[in-house]
Amino acid sequence: KKQEFSGGDSARLQQYSRSLASAGSNFQIMITEDDLIDFYSEHDPTKTPEDIAALLAKHEPRMGHYKLAKKLEKKYGSAPKTVPYKKSKSKSKPSASPTPSPSTSRPSKKQEPQT
Repeated sequence: KKQEFSGGDSARLQQYSRSLASAGSNFQIMITEDDLIDFYSEHDPTKTPEDIAALLAKHEPRMGHYKLAKKLEKKYGSAPKTVPYKKSKSKSKPSASPTPSPSTSRPSKKQEPQT
């Protein structure tokens, strides 16, 4: 909990709500793989692109990337470049007319009795 809230007037509640919303917006970031490669090329050149990809895979965008940036800042004295988080367009809504599956688009073959 960031802070306990018990009692108080509406102005205090509004102030508390604004402070929580502001704090939450700090976590809406992501680190691109290219930015992390640039960061490690300066701070730890022994890291391979595979190591960096694995590191990014362990951390989800937004809060995970925020925590990663803070850890790197503590360890190396600076953090990699971050960009605002934007949802990927790859998770789009399904189209109105779904593509038929191969099993429904092919006519079925009748089996002839064996003699």
